[in-house]
Amino acid sequence: MKAIILLGTLKKSGLSNTVTLAELFTERLSRHGIATETIQLVHEHIQPGTYTDMGCGDAWPSILARLEAVQISIFATPIWWGNHSSEMQEVIERLDHLHDEILQGKRIPWSPNR
Repeated sequence: MKAIILLGTLKKSGLSNTVTLAELFTERLSRHGIATETIQLVHEHIQPGTYTDMGCGDAWPSILARLEAVQISIFATPIWWGNHSSEMQEVIERLDHLHDEILQGKRIPWSPNR
């Protein structure tokens, strides 16, 4: 079984409570034999938009492919003024096209048997 953590901290380096919690969770998952990949969103070039692929240099298509290949997806974000981080907002916006495809029957949602 595999898991992926999309890490929405705004800090590129240094102490981050969100990173610390993600590392703790990764450790716990590994105790159960679950391989975990963490993607720190602040280091990725996710272009603004609501489509699956926004063109040249967009990191989102690769991240989405990795998301679709795992059984567990974790969205880890700090909370600022009662809201998720701007990095996590980009992910939410980019998932919009996938959501539309699922609703229109163009894409089959994730299956627990993959």
